[in-house]
Amino acid sequence: MQRINRGAVLVDVRQSAEFQGGHAPVAQHLPLRGIRSGGIVAMQSLRPPSDTRENLLICQSDMRSKMAQGLLSKDTARTYANVTGGMNAWRGHGLPVKR
Repeated sequence: MQRINRGAVLVDVRQSAEFQGGHAPVAQHLPLRGIRSGGIVAMQSLRPPSDTRENLLICQSDMRSKMAQGLLSKDTARTYANVTGGMNAWRGHGLPVKR
């Protein structure tokens, strides 16, 4: 949350049904399959603020977000960090979840 409060964008890479079942209120949604097919262009479709440099990738446990991080690693304009533990850890820390 501290990084989000400093301007990082949180991107949930889970499938639509998982996202609708509960996600971080500040998360934008872009399934991993969209990143696989569109890469950096898919991320740009989220229209992050022009000054955003840090993107936090989250899934359920952190496996898909690690894959997304690898796929986006060639983007030199921004950084992509995996949220360790994913939504399981998010919930475990008592952070808000929106359904």
